[in-house]
Amino acid sequence: MYDVPSSNNDYVTPMGTEVTLRPGQELHMDYSIDKGLKSGLRGGLTGYYYRQLSTDEWDGKKVAGPPGDLGETLAVGPGLFYHKDRLCLSLRSQFELYSKNRPQGQGLWAKLIYSF
Repeated sequence: MYDVPSSNNDYVTPMGTEVTLRPGQELHMDYSIDKGLKSGLRGGLTGYYYRQLSTDEWDGKKVAGPPGDLGETLAVGPGLFYHKDRLCLSLRSQFELYSKNRPQGQGLWAKLIYSF
């Protein structure tokens, strides 16, 4: 996915002043390598990659910073997926192995989809 964010004209700073904030453009993708375990059940390795491609703007001016100050993250972890008839369930836990100019941590996602 490629994100081109719109401007936030009502951003309030910690000092209480309103400014226009426009986040930089971003590229992110999810991946999964999995294998069938039983009928309808799959398990494997999942993760994502994120990279900010352009700098943020604050009241129309690019946010100053050293070269290479854009965010980047790579995550990996186990995942289980179940699909039967119109029901789909996924459970993923992902650990950020590498983060640059972003917080680093772990995420846990559960998703339930029912088609009707």
